[in-house]
Amino acid sequence: MSSMPPPVKHAMMIDFHAHVQPGADHGCTGSDMAQAQLTLARDAGMGALVAVSHYYPMRDDFADHLRRRERAASKLQAIAAADASLPRVFCGSEVTLCPGLDRLDGLENLCISRTNALLVEMPSGKWSTKLTDTLERIRYERGLDILLAHAERYDAADVEQLLMGGYPCQLNFDAFARMFGTRRLRTWAQKGWVHALGSDIHGVQVGYKHLPKAQKVLGRQLTEEIWMQSARLLGLEVKK
Repeated sequence: MSSMPPPVKHAMMIDFHAHVQPGADHGCTGSDMAQAQLTLARDAGMGALVAVSHYYPMRDDFADHLRRRERAASKLQAIAAADASLPRVFCGSEVTLCPGLDRLDGLENLCISRTNALLVEMPSGKWSTKLTDTLERIRYERGLDILLAHAERYDAADVEQLLMGGYPCQLNFDAFARMFGTRRLRTWAQKGWVHALGSDIHGVQVGYKHLPKAQKVLGRQLTEEIWMQSARLLGLEVKK
Protein backbone atom coordinates (compact mmCIF):
# COMPACT_ATOMS: atom_id res chain seq x y z
CA MET A 1 0.00 0.00 0.00
CA SER A 2 3.05 2.24 0.14
CA SER A 3 3.93 3.94 -3.16
CA MET A 4 7.52 2.71 -3.38
CA PRO A 5 8.04 -0.57 -1.53
CA PRO A 6 11.63 -1.52 -0.72
CA PRO A 7 13.28 -4.45 -2.51
CA VAL A 8 12.08 -7.88 -1.49
CA LYS A 9 14.42 -10.01 0.55
CA HIS A 10 15.11 -13.39 -1.00
CA ALA A 11 12.03 -15.62 -0.85
CA MET A 12 9.70 -13.30 1.03
CA MET A 13 6.57 -15.26 1.93
CA ILE A 14 3.52 -13.85 0.16
CA ASP A 15 -0.11 -14.82 0.76
CA PHE A 16 -1.55 -14.15 -2.69
CA HIS A 17 -5.20 -14.81 -1.85
CA ALA A 18 -6.63 -13.43 1.38
CA HIS A 19 -10.19 -12.20 2.00
CA VAL A 20 -9.24 -9.52 4.52
CA GLN A 21 -10.88 -6.43 3.02
CA PRO A 22 -13.04 -5.10 5.89
CA GLY A 23 -16.73 -5.26 4.99
CA ALA A 24 -16.07 -5.85 1.29
CA ASP A 25 -17.32 -9.45 1.21
CA HIS A 26 -18.13 -12.35 3.54
CA GLY A 27 -14.45 -13.02 4.29
CA CYS A 28 -13.98 -10.12 6.69
CA THR A 29 -16.69 -8.43 8.76
CA GLY A 30 -14.77 -5.27 9.69
CA SER A 31 -11.54 -3.64 10.81
CA ASP A 32 -11.20 -5.69 14.00
CA MET A 33 -11.34 -8.94 12.04
CA ALA A 34 -8.94 -7.58 9.41
CA GLN A 35 -6.48 -6.69 12.18
CA ALA A 36 -6.76 -10.24 13.54
CA GLN A 37 -6.30 -11.75 10.08
CA LEU A 38 -3.23 -9.64 9.34
CA THR A 39 -1.80 -10.61 12.71
CA LEU A 40 -2.26 -14.28 11.83
CA ALA A 41 -0.47 -13.65 8.52
CA ARG A 42 2.41 -11.89 10.26
CA ASP A 43 2.75 -14.65 12.84
CA ALA A 44 2.85 -17.23 10.02
CA GLY A 45 5.80 -15.36 8.51
CA MET A 46 4.07 -13.53 5.66
CA GLY A 47 5.92 -10.45 4.47
CA ALA A 48 3.21 -9.39 2.02
CA LEU A 49 -0.42 -10.20 1.36
CA VAL A 50 -2.90 -9.74 -1.48
CA ALA A 51 -6.21 -8.66 -0.01
CA VAL A 52 -9.08 -9.56 -2.33
CA SER A 53 -12.85 -9.42 -2.38
CA HIS A 54 -15.16 -11.39 -4.65
CA TYR A 55 -16.51 -9.81 -7.81
CA TYR A 56 -19.34 -11.73 -9.49
CA PRO A 57 -20.03 -9.96 -12.83
CA MET A 58 -23.46 -11.52 -13.27
CA ARG A 59 -24.84 -10.13 -10.01
CA ASP A 60 -22.52 -7.40 -8.63
CA ASP A 61 -22.67 -3.75 -9.62
CA PHE A 62 -19.21 -2.87 -10.90
CA ALA A 63 -19.07 0.67 -9.52
CA ASP A 64 -20.40 -0.45 -6.13
CA HIS A 65 -17.78 -3.20 -5.95
CA LEU A 66 -14.99 -0.69 -6.59
CA ARG A 67 -16.38 1.67 -3.95
CA ARG A 68 -16.51 -1.12 -1.35
CA ARG A 69 -12.98 -2.13 -2.22
CA GLU A 70 -11.73 1.45 -1.94
CA ARG A 71 -13.32 1.88 1.47
CA ALA A 72 -11.77 -1.40 2.59
CA ALA A 73 -8.36 -0.35 1.26
CA SER A 74 -8.52 2.84 3.31
CA LYS A 75 -9.28 0.83 6.45
CA LEU A 76 -6.41 -1.56 5.74
CA GLN A 77 -4.10 1.38 5.20
CA ALA A 78 -5.03 2.75 8.62
CA ILE A 79 -4.41 -0.65 10.24
CA ALA A 80 -1.01 -0.95 8.56
CA ALA A 81 -0.05 2.59 9.54
CA ALA A 82 -0.71 1.76 13.19
CA ASP A 83 1.43 -1.41 13.19
CA ALA A 84 4.50 -1.58 10.98
CA SER A 85 5.05 -5.24 11.88
CA LEU A 86 2.07 -6.35 9.78
CA PRO A 87 2.53 -7.64 6.20
CA ARG A 88 2.64 -5.25 3.28
CA VAL A 89 -0.85 -5.21 1.71
CA PHE A 90 -1.85 -5.10 -1.96
CA CYS A 91 -5.56 -4.83 -2.78
CA GLY A 92 -7.39 -6.44 -5.68
CA SER A 93 -10.42 -8.50 -6.66
CA GLU A 94 -11.10 -12.18 -7.15
CA VAL A 95 -13.03 -12.06 -10.41
CA THR A 96 -15.36 -14.87 -11.48
CA LEU A 97 -14.99 -15.42 -15.21
CA CYS A 98 -18.08 -15.21 -17.39
CA PRO A 99 -18.51 -14.94 -21.18
CA GLY A 100 -18.05 -11.37 -22.33
CA LEU A 101 -16.06 -10.22 -19.30
CA ASP A 102 -13.41 -8.96 -21.71
CA ARG A 103 -15.84 -6.22 -22.82
CA LEU A 104 -16.23 -4.76 -19.31
CA ASP A 105 -15.22 -1.09 -19.28
CA GLY A 106 -12.64 -0.54 -16.57
CA LEU A 107 -11.74 -4.22 -16.23
CA GLU A 108 -8.16 -3.25 -15.38
CA ASN A 109 -9.44 -1.63 -12.17
CA LEU A 110 -10.05 -5.13 -10.83
CA CYS A 111 -6.35 -5.96 -11.02
CA ILE A 112 -4.14 -6.11 -7.96
CA SER A 113 -3.04 -2.61 -7.01
CA ARG A 114 -0.18 -1.18 -9.07
CA THR A 115 0.01 -4.32 -11.23
CA ASN A 116 -1.42 -5.81 -14.40
CA ALA A 117 -2.33 -9.05 -12.58
CA LEU A 118 -5.95 -10.23 -12.51
CA LEU A 119 -6.90 -13.03 -10.10
CA VAL A 120 -9.53 -15.06 -11.98
CA GLU A 121 -11.87 -17.64 -10.47
CA MET A 122 -13.13 -20.13 -13.01
CA PRO A 123 -16.81 -21.14 -12.70
CA SER A 124 -17.90 -24.61 -11.68
CA GLY A 125 -18.90 -27.14 -14.32
CA LYS A 126 -17.63 -27.69 -17.84
CA TRP A 127 -15.98 -24.69 -19.46
CA SER A 128 -17.38 -23.68 -22.82
CA THR A 129 -15.33 -22.43 -25.77
CA LYS A 130 -17.06 -19.08 -25.31
CA LEU A 131 -15.67 -18.94 -21.76
CA THR A 132 -12.10 -19.83 -22.66
CA ASP A 133 -12.23 -17.43 -25.64
CA THR A 134 -13.12 -14.70 -23.15
CA LEU A 135 -10.01 -15.61 -21.15
CA GLU A 136 -7.91 -15.36 -24.31
CA ARG A 137 -9.27 -11.93 -25.16
CA ILE A 138 -8.61 -10.65 -21.64
CA ARG A 139 -5.01 -11.75 -22.01
CA TYR A 140 -4.30 -10.68 -25.58
CA GLU A 141 -6.73 -7.83 -26.32
CA ARG A 142 -6.95 -6.27 -22.86
CA GLY A 143 -3.31 -7.06 -22.07
CA LEU A 144 -3.86 -8.35 -18.53
CA ASP A 145 -1.78 -10.98 -16.73
CA ILE A 146 -4.21 -13.68 -15.64
CA LEU A 147 -3.60 -15.78 -12.53
CA LEU A 148 -5.99 -18.70 -12.03
CA ALA A 149 -7.27 -18.71 -8.44
CA HIS A 150 -7.19 -21.94 -6.37
CA ALA A 151 -6.56 -24.08 -9.45
CA GLU A 152 -6.69 -27.26 -7.38
CA ARG A 153 -10.49 -26.97 -7.25
CA TYR A 154 -11.05 -27.49 -10.94
CA ASP A 155 -11.09 -30.62 -13.08
CA ALA A 156 -7.42 -31.50 -13.46
CA ALA A 157 -7.57 -32.18 -17.19
CA ASP A 158 -9.40 -28.91 -17.88
CA VAL A 159 -7.12 -26.74 -15.79
CA GLU A 160 -3.99 -28.38 -17.21
CA GLN A 161 -5.08 -27.28 -20.68
CA LEU A 162 -5.01 -23.70 -19.43
CA LEU A 163 -1.74 -24.16 -17.58
CA MET A 164 -0.09 -25.59 -20.69
CA GLY A 165 -1.53 -22.64 -22.61
CA GLY A 166 0.47 -20.22 -20.53
CA TYR A 167 -1.97 -19.31 -17.77
CA PRO A 168 -0.18 -19.58 -14.40
CA CYS A 169 -2.08 -20.43 -11.25
CA GLN A 170 -2.37 -19.85 -7.54
CA LEU A 171 -2.87 -22.77 -5.15
CA ASN A 172 -4.40 -22.71 -1.68
CA PHE A 173 -2.36 -23.97 1.26
CA ASP A 174 -5.11 -26.38 2.26
CA ALA A 175 -4.87 -28.18 -1.09
CA PHE A 176 -1.67 -29.77 0.21
CA ALA A 177 -3.38 -31.15 3.31
CA ARG A 178 -5.61 -33.49 1.33
CA MET A 179 -5.14 -37.24 1.16
CA PHE A 180 -4.99 -37.35 -2.65
CA GLY A 181 -3.78 -35.05 -5.43
CA THR A 182 -0.75 -33.41 -3.84
CA ARG A 183 1.68 -35.19 -6.19
CA ARG A 184 -0.05 -33.55 -9.14
CA LEU A 185 0.22 -30.11 -7.50
CA ARG A 186 3.93 -30.62 -6.94
CA THR A 187 4.32 -31.57 -10.60
CA TRP A 188 2.57 -28.37 -11.60
CA ALA A 189 5.05 -26.42 -9.48
CA GLN A 190 7.98 -28.30 -11.03
CA LYS A 191 6.73 -27.36 -14.50
CA GLY A 192 6.68 -23.69 -13.47
CA TRP A 193 2.92 -23.38 -13.64
CA VAL A 194 2.40 -22.28 -10.02
CA HIS A 195 3.20 -18.61 -9.47
CA ALA A 196 1.48 -18.04 -6.14
CA LEU A 197 0.22 -19.66 -2.96
CA GLY A 198 -2.57 -18.40 -0.72
CA SER A 199 -4.54 -18.96 2.43
CA ASP A 200 -7.91 -17.96 0.89
CA ILE A 201 -8.58 -16.89 4.46
CA HIS A 202 -12.19 -16.15 5.43
CA GLY A 203 -12.60 -15.21 9.07
CA VAL A 204 -9.98 -16.36 11.56
CA GLN A 205 -10.81 -19.99 12.30
CA VAL A 206 -8.43 -21.77 9.90
CA GLY A 207 -5.77 -19.14 9.37
CA TYR A 208 -2.44 -20.56 8.22
CA LYS A 209 -2.51 -24.00 9.77
CA HIS A 210 -2.03 -25.73 6.39
CA LEU A 211 1.01 -23.65 5.38
CA PRO A 212 3.58 -26.10 6.88
CA LYS A 213 2.04 -28.98 4.93
CA ALA A 214 2.27 -27.01 1.69
CA GLN A 215 5.92 -26.23 2.38
CA LYS A 216 6.64 -29.86 3.19
CA VAL A 217 5.02 -31.21 0.01
CA LEU A 218 6.67 -28.65 -2.25
CA GLY A 219 10.06 -28.62 -0.56
CA ARG A 220 12.18 -25.57 0.11
CA GLN A 221 13.43 -24.90 -3.41
CA LEU A 222 10.03 -25.04 -5.13
CA THR A 223 8.39 -23.04 -2.36
CA GLU A 224 10.98 -20.29 -2.62
CA GLU A 225 10.70 -20.21 -6.42
CA ILE A 226 6.95 -19.65 -6.06
CA TRP A 227 7.45 -16.85 -3.51
CA MET A 228 9.82 -15.16 -5.96
CA GLN A 229 7.32 -15.48 -8.82
CA SER A 230 4.71 -13.88 -6.57
CA ALA A 231 7.03 -10.98 -5.83
CA ARG A 232 7.52 -10.40 -9.54
CA LEU A 233 3.77 -10.48 -10.16
CA LEU A 234 3.41 -7.71 -7.59
CA GLY A 235 6.08 -5.69 -9.33
CA LEU A 236 8.45 -5.91 -6.40
CA GLU A 237 12.16 -5.65 -6.98
CA VAL A 238 13.71 -9.01 -6.22
CA LYS A 239 17.15 -9.14 -4.65
CA LYS A 240 19.33 -11.94 -5.96
